Amino acid sequence: MGTNYYAVRIMDGEEKELAKELIENDQYEVLIDLINEKYSKIHIGKKSYGWKFLFNYHNGRYYEATKRSLNDFLSCHSIIDECGKEISLESFWRIVEDSKDGMDNKQYYEREGLSKDLVMLDDFLSEKILSYKPCFYEFYNDGLRFSTLNDFS
Repeated sequence: MGTNYYAVRIMDGEEKELAKELIENDQYEVLIDLINEKYSKIHIGKKSYGWKFLFNYHNGRYYEATKRSLNDFLSCHSIIDECGKEISLESFWRIVEDSKDGMDNKQYYEREGLSKDLVMLDDFLSEKILSYKPCFYEFYNDGLRFSTLNDFS
């Protein structure tokens, strides 16, 4: 069993005023587009029992594969779990830290006797991901574990 975590962008004062203006002018479709474009949930990653935290890299769209970049990104967002419970940034990093001794894909594949040649170097992976030398559908950078897949929740 696991828990997925998401980032939700926090509206600043100007954006709130724009939203109010759109509502006052009955521009609901524009408001919906704005909310869907800027304020939809972004999957950060997943914590599964017995496993290291797995970050969703999103091919570098939102943050680089570093703790600093992730922290900068998350500090401008609310962090929620899949049930909608808000989590502080400090609590989130504790969750990540508490899972550091867990298993990763390489350990799992080796334990299960699966192919040791399983390396994810498919054509659809970006050059940026390939530069991290992914293996077993994941890569490590800055002490963090990232998935090469975007849809693993």
